[in-house]
Amino acid sequence: MTVGWALRLAGARSGLTRLTAAVIAFSASSVQFLDPAAKATIERSRAAVAAKRSVDDIRTMVLRGRLRIPVEHGQPLEGTTEIKIALPDRYLRVDSIAASRGATDTALAKLLLGMAAIIHSERATVKSSADEGLPGTHAVDVGAGRSPLRLVVDDESGMPLRIVDWSGSRGTTVMSFADRRDVDGFLLPHRVTTTTTERVLETLMFDEIRINSRLTEMDFKP
Repeated sequence: MTVGWALRLAGARSGLTRLTAAVIAFSASSVQFLDPAAKATIERSRAAVAAKRSVDDIRTMVLRGRLRIPVEHGQPLEGTTEIKIALPDRYLRVDSIAASRGATDTALAKLLLGMAAIIHSERATVKSSADEGLPGTHAVDVGAGRSPLRLVVDDESGMPLRIVDWSGSRGTTVMSFADRRDVDGFLLPHRVTTTTTERVLETLMFDEIRINSRLTEMDFKP
């Protein structure tokens, strides 16, 4: 079975309005940093991802690979996944698996923030987290509403490690980013795992990531 969903933002931009809209990263004047440390963390994280380029150069992303969904008391579901992103406001994910699935409104925001510290919101605020977190990490809260996303980065390298989200129906979810490889000058994660406090929800293992491929409206039809 092939399952797809598309997120398109227009007009009032309902659905993703809380945390995702049409501005790339913190270069936009509408993004407000509430303390200098938060801005420094984002700048360092973006520099770590784009050692040879600038994150602002990213216009499209195409991610293809494998999907694994654990099943209680059974073998995990396995299939393939393809994600297409055209900034500022196009997102399509298509999974080919043995059962249908849904998507969360904040999927695009979490993926961009964890991939390359891209803040995707018209009215975002960024502040240093009051929680110290695990040793060797630093965190900032990024959002435009009551439930911001928390970006946790490695203290030594500045690389994004995970995104913490409290807004979903499942409670706290954590999206972790690993296996970073060079893709056209960007160190991008090829393994993304989403968990709750109780279990693993899914693992994405990308075999191919393409940056700035030409995408049209037809590419975003499920």
